[in-house]
Amino acid sequence: MYETEIPETKRKHSFSETLTSIPGTIDSRMPTLDKRMDRYFDEYMPGLIEEWGFVTLSMLEQLERRLDMVSLDIQVLEKGRAALQTRARAVDEELRGLEEEVEKQ
Repeated sequence: MYETEIPETKRKHSFSETLTSIPGTIDSRMPTLDKRMDRYFDEYMPGLIEEWGFVTLSMLEQLERRLDMVSLDIQVLEKGRAALQTRARAVDEELRGLEEEVEKQ
């Protein structure tokens, strides 16, 4: 008897595996403008942000925190202003009273 060589069998893929691999296969074989733009922006984005003055999310969050702190400081200063105005009125009344006493003498 002669032995015949049996060709190696490849693992068969299911139909759903074949369908899900098609977009990846096409995507990997066809360079697109989007891919080139993505690579360009990935490489040069920090410089573009700096040059064009873009605001990043972290910069925006930092500015919001600073705004909250400034708003709080303003509220404290306004309360202090009201207290100072009250004290200034009291001092003004005392001065008028002293001036009137001096004029009577």
